[in-house]
Amino acid sequence: MFSNKVYDFLKMIAQFILPAITALYATLGDIWGLPFVVQISATLAAINTCLGVMLGISTAQYKKSDAYTDGTLKIDTSDPDTDRALMVAKTPFEEMKTKSVVTFKVETASKPIPVMTDEV
Repeated sequence: MFSNKVYDFLKMIAQFILPAITALYATLGDIWGLPFVVQISATLAAINTCLGVMLGISTAQYKKSDAYTDGTLKIDTSDPDTDRALMVAKTPFEEMKTKSVVTFKVETASKPIPVMTDEV
């Protein structure tokens, strides 16, 4: 829904800027007798609520996609004696080395994963 840059900007506005402006105007408006304190504060709160919902929808869509993962970890439990896993990387290993965290989507393997050995 949003690019990372737009999402981060809107999230900052929703988490910090709009609540701060709303609290500031509501407080100073009451102290100094500024006009339309209730209307302006309620409008800012409504805008912030709408923005929060849009950000929540964007987050849900992002997490539903595979865009946030570095690959897939396929789990094979078909052999009762041993569990196997196969890592299918989407992100190049050179790039993964620079990250502090990598994320893999976990799936059940659609067919048994063959045994790999170190033998050459």
